[in-house]
Amino acid sequence: DTTLENVGIIYNVIALPGHLDSPVTEASMPLSQFYKENPLLFGIDEPIFPVRMAIGCNEGRQSYQVHPNDEYALRHEGCKGKISGSIVLENPGKIRKKNFGHTAKTLDEFKKMVAAKAWDDFFTTVEVPDGDFLNTPAGVPHGGQGDGIITVTFSTNSDITYRFYDFDRNEPD
Repeated sequence: DTTLENVGIIYNVIALPGHLDSPVTEASMPLSQFYKENPLLFGIDEPIFPVRMAIGCNEGRQSYQVHPNDEYALRHEGCKGKISGSIVLENPGKIRKKNFGHTAKTLDEFKKMVAAKAWDDFFTTVEVPDGDFLNTPAGVPHGGQGDGIITVTFSTNSDITYRFYDFDRNEPD
């Protein structure tokens, strides 16, 4: 339920305590608590709920970002990293190009290309048919243009994202 005119992402399943935490209405508690109190129902042995799922319909420019792996995130952020993947739910068979990965050979080259906003040279692209799953491992730069299509995204239950370009939306005036 919302009074917002535009909603870009709906988190259908997420368990980030004190932040975004799906309600388990029948149990009158958030998913993170329900998971801890009922581990046998889930059949896994993980300290935190391991997955999240969201449906999105992003339009316009999206940030360029990367998610860290567990080792890096645990050392620098105190939580697990993030892997994700998505499926486009519209237009079966249509091929879409996605910014995915980069061409930089060194960290210095990476930094120079980002500073210069040389995105056409920086990104590699992949072609993904609608309905196919695009896996995004930790450490793979990705992002770009949202075209108003509906996607479902599955990821590990983490909220760690390093945005290295956000179309100057967050630049000070």
